[in-house]
Amino acid sequence: MILLAIVFVLLVLLLPQALFIVPQQNVYIIERLGKFNRSVGAGLNVKIPFFETIAAKVDMRTRQEQFGIDAK
Repeated sequence: MILLAIVFVLLVLLLPQALFIVPQQNVYIIERLGKFNRSVGAGLNVKIPFFETIAAKVDMRTRQEQFGIDAK
């Protein structure tokens, strides 16, 4: 019974670190122990706590820039 309680407490503590949500039009870069592992797209994703980290959050939206250019 005590073992079951310990497992339950560990699961409750580690689950928020393992699950993460990537917003639409974004890609997250996942590193495992400092080395590129994968890129994940929009939605609910899982990572291994303490071993995998979110290294970068990349916005995939295209932007329209307006430049004022004067020419002679």
